[in-house]
Amino acid sequence: MRLVPGLLPFVLSVAACTDAPVEPTQHMPRPDDPSFTLYVSNQSFDLDRVDITVRIDGELAVTGDFDVEGQHTWIPFDFGLAPGTHEIVAVTQDGDATLTKSFTMDDRKFGVLDFWFYPDGPEPTPRQFSFFVTDEAPLFE
Repeated sequence: MRLVPGLLPFVLSVAACTDAPVEPTQHMPRPDDPSFTLYVSNQSFDLDRVDITVRIDGELAVTGDFDVEGQHTWIPFDFGLAPGTHEIVAVTQDGDATLTKSFTMDDRKFGVLDFWFYPDGPEPTPRQFSFFVTDEAPLFE
């Protein structure tokens, strides 16, 4: 087998990029007048960067690496969801957690999806997601 001249540096540079963070990205259309805003956050200093994939009603909605930063960082994503029952599924490979929840749209709604993991805290928290929906835009501290 012959190595093509100049190929090794290229292959090594591509391999070095695999640990680069993936910017959080919305995959479903972003409407001008959203009916649902989803805030996503990593709340774990023990996993300061965690991959999160979100599907809404089976459709890929959000993917990316979420950094804990100062722990008070929520990234908003706007969607146009119709009235009725919807299902959100959140998965992280790095964080080894999955969440599946249903929620009902009957008016403008706001959802908050957080990843948690504190194995050595005063009250140890396993790898998990929390999710809630509210009628009012959440106030974050």
